[in-house]
Amino acid sequence: MSQGYLALLTKLASQGAQPNALQEQAILMQRIAAEYVRESTSLDGGSEIYDNARDLEQPVDQLAGQFRQQLTALDRQYAAQAPQSARLHQVDTTWRFIEKSLLNYKVKSVPFVVARYSDKIVASLTE
Repeated sequence: MSQGYLALLTKLASQGAQPNALQEQAILMQRIAAEYVRESTSLDGGSEIYDNARDLEQPVDQLAGQFRQQLTALDRQYAAQAPQSARLHQVDTTWRFIEKSLLNYKVKSVPFVVARYSDKIVASLTE
């Protein structure tokens, strides 16, 4: 779990607040990164160790599709708000860099790249 995600959870808990749309997108990015790294670094795809956890998770490519759809919706929602729109543009640029790796996660694994850039996306969404 990244420091940005932990900081976000701590901040929200201390405020007794629910995450906003951008923070929810950051949380989804963390779910994607965690599942991607777990799948790509497990010799058996995580099936033996994480049978119970797998019941709770969606495949990485499905989560990536969900992220893309929500990112498009957020872009429309915040189009008139310059600071948020600029942040979302930065997120979209970074997302496009790792999106193909996430969609094809069973073909070629690059967990370091995905983890690094997912942290950048989370930081941009939670500024």
